[in-house]
Amino acid sequence: MSDLWATRAQMGTSLAFHIDFSVLGVGLPLLLCSAKGLALQWKDMIWMMLTRRWTRTAVVLFVILVFFMEGWVVSDQELGRPVVLIRVR
Repeated sequence: MSDLWATRAQMGTSLAFHIDFSVLGVGLPLLLCSAKGLALQWKDMIWMMLTRRWTRTAVVLFVILVFFMEGWVVSDQELGRPVVLIRVR
């Protein structure tokens, strides 16, 4: 595989990943707000359970995006290895 094709494959994979997660990042909070509003308006436990499940999904998405993906994508230019951006207290 030439360098050009490897570069294009990497760019395509990166774009596909970011397009999928940006749609989820905008759409999931909208669905959460709608379901929570319906649960509070109708006092319906089914909508409340659905909201709780979607909230867990949103938390998992947030953890994947912030802690794992963004921390590993940034690389140290001099050493050529991934740098984790998580601070431990």
